Formats: sequence, C-alpha cells, structure tokens
Amino acid sequence: MSLIAALSLGLASINVLATEEIETYISSSWQYKAFELQSKIDLGSPLREATIPMTHNSYNASHYGNLGSYYDPNHIHSITEQLDMGVRLLELDSHWFNDDILACHGTNDHTGCSVYDGQIEERIGEINTWLRRSENADQVVFIYIEDHLDNHYAEASLILDKYFADKIYTTPSCNAQIPLDISKADILQAGKQVVIYGGGYDCNAASGTNWGNYVFSGFFNTDNSGLSAAPDCSANSFNPSYIKANITRVYEDSTTLSSLFGDPPKDIDADYMKVLSDCGINAVGLDQLDYNDSRHGAAIWSWNINEPNGGNNENCAISFEPNRLADVSCSQSYQFACSDAQGNWSVSSGSGAWQDGQAICAAEGLNFDMPKNGQQNFQLGQAKIAANVGRVWVNYSDLESEGDWRPGDSPELNLSPADDGIVYRQLRNGKGKCLDLEGRSTDNGTSVHQWSCHTDLADIDSQLWYQDEQGRIHSKLNPNRCIDVSGSGTGEGSDIHLWDCHGGANQQWKRGTNNSLRPMNAPHMAMDISGGGNSTDGSDSHLWTYHGGKTQMWYWWTPAHYTTWSPEAQPGAGQVLNSSWSSSGGRSTTNLGNPLVELIVEQAGDATIDLTSSADSYLYLLDANGSTITSNDDGGDGYNSRITAQLNAGVYLLVAATYSSGQNANFTLSTNLGTVKAFEYKRLKNGKGYCMDLEDEGTGNGTEVHQWSCQSDDYQRWYQDSLGRIHSKKARFKCVDVAGAGTGNGSAIHLWSCHGGDNQRWIRSTNNSFRPAHATGKAFDIDGGSTWSTRGSDAHIWGYHGGKTQQWVWID
Repeated sequence: MSLIAALSLGLASINVLATEEIETYISSSWQYKAFELQSKIDLGSPLREATIPMTHNSYNASHYGNLGSYYDPNHIHSITEQLDMGVRLLELDSHWFNDDILACHGTNDHTGCSVYDGQIEERIGEINTWLRRSENADQVVFIYIEDHLDNHYAEASLILDKYFADKIYTTPSCNAQIPLDISKADILQAGKQVVIYGGGYDCNAASGTNWGNYVFSGFFNTDNSGLSAAPDCSANSFNPSYIKANITRVYEDSTTLSSLFGDPPKDIDADYMKVLSDCGINAVGLDQLDYNDSRHGAAIWSWNINEPNGGNNENCAISFEPNRLADVSCSQSYQFACSDAQGNWSVSSGSGAWQDGQAICAAEGLNFDMPKNGQQNFQLGQAKIAANVGRVWVNYSDLESEGDWRPGDSPELNLSPADDGIVYRQLRNGKGKCLDLEGRSTDNGTSVHQWSCHTDLADIDSQLWYQDEQGRIHSKLNPNRCIDVSGSGTGEGSDIHLWDCHGGANQQWKRGTNNSLRPMNAPHMAMDISGGGNSTDGSDSHLWTYHGGKTQMWYWWTPAHYTTWSPEAQPGAGQVLNSSWSSSGGRSTTNLGNPLVELIVEQAGDATIDLTSSADSYLYLLDANGSTITSNDDGGDGYNSRITAQLNAGVYLLVAATYSSGQNANFTLSTNLGTVKAFEYKRLKNGKGYCMDLEDEGTGNGTEVHQWSCQSDDYQRWYQDSLGRIHSKKARFKCVDVAGAGTGNGSAIHLWSCHGGDNQRWIRSTNNSFRPAHATGKAFDIDGGSTWSTRGSDAHIWGYHGGKTQQWVWID
C-alpha cells in the first residue's frame, strides 16, 4: 500500500465531528471547570512560572481535511475547538507557497505543501473571532509561527494588521525575546491579548513591515530527550533550576510521516503529563487533543476530583491528601502554606483560621502563599511531608465573589472597554464560503445563503454584516434588516432569511463552541447550510442540530481592502489640521497643490483662523461655493497667515496656499470657531465595475458625468462635502448636478458650478445608492441599466431599483 493510501485510510477512521461532546464537556465536566479555574491561578505570575496549555501543529487537523490536504493529521478538532478546550499556545507552520501563505506540514523547501492546504489568514480569522467574543476578553493567546515565509514578511504582517493590530503585545525591538518576567495580567493591562513568537528572523528582510514590531524571535526552550520525574526533573538540557528560570517546552508528534521517516519525540500520555506538570514545564505540545482528555486531567495539579463543591459556605482552600485542593469553611483551623523570598516552601508552626494566614506566616518571616504551577505544588507537598502535616491552608479563596477563585496576590484587571464601533465584515464558514444575500436584495424574506467570498468593492456589501450587543446580525446593504429565523422556527430545516430588525429571540445569535452561531429561540440548533458537506454556491442557510461541521463554523473574515480590524476612519473634523504641501501652487485657490479644507461653523461668532508653517503661507477664506471672502498673507507671526472674521453658522472653504509656488513644507491650520476637515478625494465605483468619470476630461459647466474603466487620474476623483455635494478634484468648485433640477426618469447628470440647491445634494441610501435631495425616490444611475450600460454610458437619475448601476462605493 502506498504511503498516501495508508494515510488516507488512517484519516477515514477518524471521527471528525465529536464537537457535540465538547459542548457537553464544557458545560458539565468537572475536569473542564477545574482546568479553567487553574488557568487563572497564574494570572499574575511571570511567564517563566506560568502554565500555557499548547497543541503541536495546531492547524494540521482532520477537521480541515479534504482529499488534497491534512491527510496525516496531528489533530481531530479545529483550532477554535482547541481554544474552547483550554489551549492557549497554538503552533502554525507558515509556508510561502503558490504565492500565498499556507498552513502546511512541509519541509523547509515546502515539500509536502499543497494548494489544498488552508490559508494562514483563515486560521488567524478563526482565532480573532474567538478572541473578540466578550467572554474571552480576559484571555491571552500565544501564537508560535514556524517561519517558512521565505522573507515574505510584508504579506504576513498585513494579515496580522488586518485582524490583530490592536491586540498584539508589541516587541521593544526587532528580534527581541518575549520577556520572562511579564505576566498574562501585564499583557491584558496593556490592552493586548495576542503574543506572537516567530523564531529568529532577519531584521533587514523584515524592514519596512510590522513583523519586527509584532513578532518576538525568542520564547521557549525545547528538550524532548525525556524528563525524569520530580524532584530530579532532568533531561539533556533541563534541570529544576533551568526550568524555574526559563520558559520550557516539550511536545509530541503523532503523525505517520514522522514515525516512518523521522525520529519522533516521546509520546505524552497521562503519566508523563503528570511528570511534566510536577516539574513545571510551561508548554506541553499535545497531539490529538480531545474532550475529556486524560492528559489534561493529569495536568490538573490544583483541585481534587469533584472539588470545589461549594457546600456549607466553603470559601477557602486547603491543600490536602493527595496534595490537591479542596474548599472548606474558612473558620476551620489548620497550619499554613508559606514561602520565602527565594520561592522555597514550608509549613507554618502556628495554626488558625484562614484569615490568620498572613499574620502567622509573617511572624515566621514568610509569606502566606498559593502554589502557581505544578512544580510549586510539588514542592509544597514535599514541605508537608517534611512537617508531617496532611492539610494546610493555601492563600486561595472565592470570598470576594462566589465561584471566582483567586490567589490572595492575584492582580485586579482593568480590561480595555469593549470596542462598540460598528465594524462590517464578511462571515466565512469552514467551507470557505461567505454568508450572502440572494440577488443582493434587502427585501423582507430575502434568502440568506452562502456564496464564494467577494473581493470587489462594488459587490462585497451583500456579504458584509455587523453583530450588535443584542446579538442581532445587521446587513450593510440595509442596516435596518437582520438575519432572522423564519417564523421563529426551532426545528431542523427552519429557513433563515432577512427581516426587519426587532428584539425577538429568533434574531438574537449567540456564539457557541467552534464559533457556531446559535439562535436564542433554539440554542441547541445552529446556523447551517443546506446540503451539509455537499453545499455549493447558492445553498440556502437554515437551522440544524449542532454538529460543529464546516457549514456551522462561522468566523469574521476581513476583506483585502481593510488594512486593520477597525477600518481607518476618514479624517474627522477638528479644530486643528496638520498637513503639508508637495510643490504648492502659490497664491491660487484653484491650484491642486494647495489643499482645500471645509470650515464647518455651527454657531455664529468671531473666528480666528491661523495657517502656520516654516514656508511663507497664504490663506484664503471662501464661501461654500468657492467665491473668495477674504485672504491674508502675513497677519500672523512672522510669515504666517491669520484671518479674523465674524462668521454666521454654515459651511465655508479654506485654501492653504503659499506666497510662492513650488513649496514643500508641513503646515498647521487651526480655528477657534467651528471645525476644519480636509478634502480627501477618492474614486467611486459601481456594481458594473466602472468608475464615475468626466466625459472627454472636460471641466466646464455642462460636462457630462459618465462611467468609464477605472484609472488613476483626477478626472475620476471626488469628494462629498458636509452638505452632500460631490466635488470633482479636477475642478474643485464644480459639483455633480442634476441638469435643470429635473425629477423625471432620465434627467441628465452633469458637472456644474457648486451652489446650494438640492439637485446637487446627494443622500447616501440603501444598497450604497446616491439619492438627489430634490427627488429622493430617484437614484444616481447609468443609462442602459445593468444590462446595456457600457464604458462611456452617461449618468442620469432613475427610479431606485438597487441594481448594479445604482450601487456606488468609495475606493482607495
């Protein structure tokens, strides 16, 4: 039998969809609850003393498998499920292959990689979705990127920018090591949740990217030679003092490929996990992690089985036989677990109630303490044996909040407030398809289905969604419509469609395991796609009993045109504007080298407007239509400009100019009245893929506005001001105008001198349409409609229908 056939046969025998059991494990298992409580014990400990549950080759899971990839898996479950089970250190082998960054189990020259392997961006998108869930706001995730990027750090950095830019704990310098003495609490207090380790890399190759800012080059030390049991805790390079002073790792490799052609490390079973835990190994990289895994059970050094049980006001913890914890009444009398400044453990000679611990340990020159890892717990056990004591108090309780067990020295977290900004993103499932509106319609009852993920800005908004605090998922095409379970159905096959947003439970979607979306009216069901594993483009969404398969796994996907998770807002209005000249246009209001700025005055008053620079500045104040009100040369200090004027409420224009042309300098424009906002010109692209353009590159009154192939020139660049008027960059005081203020279908759209009429004010509406304020039932449209319009077809207004020639999006 060939190796491929053998591996494929092995894959076929794996139960991929064991995720229902994971959900039961999380909700009702003692092991999971104890593991979760234990993860909070070392919150304030330096990382060299922390325990960071890990999986080896986390991405190589049969969950992602297909006929062309992951046929020799290290894991059963997805990365999201691994996180759900308590893993906090993920390993992603990242290969530059086929002009993309793939997660694959390959050699340094990428042998073993396949075009069918998953993208690193998919795995990062998964992690990001899990991390941004409100219940995970106090979690830190470590990511080990095994670097086979062939120096493609720019592309890799862009992925990190798009998802984690605001969450990454940044490096102090390129090629820095993760500090051993910071704690998980320190990372959270800094407003961060992601720490990335990439091994050594060339800083010169990473220059000009964020890789050196985001990725540490040193973290853990690995020794797979086999560790002896405590207290010896020795391997080729490990011993107790080394383990105490460093971040250490041991891992296993269960792949067939490794067993046939490599020298795999020692398998990690429950007994060996107990050895590693007692010795204080920080990161144990497991393969084939499953729910209720005995190895995670063996890693629990803290609570004894079925503890804490919370009975009879049992709010304080003791270490008892067999060197594990139990909760008891705080008024009982025991001796105390104490430590000295060097971390040595002993048992106090005095005894008392739990509250007496600090005083009694202090009287003996010690500190009332709680072990923070398996090594310290083992050492406390040795101290108990030496003192011939079976039960001692530890500094661990839930006195402040029932069920929230914390050591006495646990830091108080001041987490960053949740980001309440509206961020529209695609929802992508494990099949690589995006949640989409059928026919781009936003009518009530429109089917929500899956479709290949769009990348073109003109098409993408039918796949953009936002989830509010109530759990409702809004469509960007019409934010007043939400994803809804038809008729509040609760059975398998209940349709999912778009409907007016309301407060009903059939529109409230809660995240479940494996990033599933559960309707609150039927939380045992999940958003699914008809056809299951055989679903294709156009397959409708419906409810189905949760199974955790690819069609039930939904994660937020950041389209390529977003550079960060929170899209950069257009420059907002403020009282100070910092900008620059690049070959300024001298004393001119029309020259494009002189920036044009809106001055928005909400209340009449005396205005003082300053233009300051190292260059000799010249400032113009214009009315909203571009007529000069006044100008100034040296009214400020030195060669700086200053205008003082009494202004009524309204919109004005400022031109930041220079006395002489050709200047290159920075400047500051400030006002004491109102706010200033620079014109930022962009192109407008419609659903046909054409851009708004000026016919024959004209700029005179009456020049037709039409559609044309998108190109990078100023005849296709526009700015919409605060009055709703759309200015041409090539003719800055000319605006997009409905000819003669016509209101009928076919009324022409052309360029005209800016004025205050409603036929130049364009209102943003559904499906990214532009509606003229004098005829809001009409929309900016292209002659010939979606079927017959071609390059050069003229613009006009037409009754709103939402087709491609009425869909306009700002690009670059």
